[in-house]
Amino acid sequence: RNFGNFKMKIFKMFREKDISGVSGIGHVLDSVVFDDGTTVVRWQSNHSSISVFQSFEDFKAIHIDPHPENNTIIEEENK
Repeated sequence: RNFGNFKMKIFKMFREKDISGVSGIGHVLDSVVFDDGTTVVRWQSNHSSISVFQSFEDFKAIHIDPHPENNTIIEEENK
């Protein structure tokens, strides 16, 4: 979405599997990436929480890349 000169990206994350048994399957997370790269995520599970990362790459390195077996899908809402 574009708010004047301020742009942010909105993502949803889906998982086909949940190896950890914590986040669940289906739509598990909403994320906003601000124009400076700051990434805020909100988990949609029974253990709902909000986390802030310096970048989407940092979030991905912690929560997606180590678990390829979860078949994670990222959908950007505002291309």
